[in-house]
Amino acid sequence: MGRKKVVMKRIEDRNSRHVAFSKRRNGLMKKALELSVLCDVEVAVIVFSGNGRLYEFSSSKSMDDMERIHRGVDRKVSPTTRELLEAPLVASKEGLVQHGTNEISKPGWFS
Repeated sequence: MGRKKVVMKRIEDRNSRHVAFSKRRNGLMKKALELSVLCDVEVAVIVFSGNGRLYEFSSSKSMDDMERIHRGVDRKVSPTTRELLEAPLVASKEGLVQHGTNEISKPGWFS
């Protein structure tokens, strides 16, 4: 017999929400540790509870690694959606400037 499907919505009862948060937080930290060990990767998890309490996990004991994460140094990530949307605008602005037009506006849907 399988598990009951969990409906993805906010748990209204405060105590039930706290219990669910604690269990899921512990599960998340366990999965992060497993990922770190099995795949030989560095993992960092930062979670803030509903009342603002900080919970964190790092597979590395080195503070240098945490600083690297905060600075974003050596990131090898794909471009963000914003970067993908801005690239054509930057290119068209550069083209307009070369032709002597300095005015360019962003589309209404772009904020």
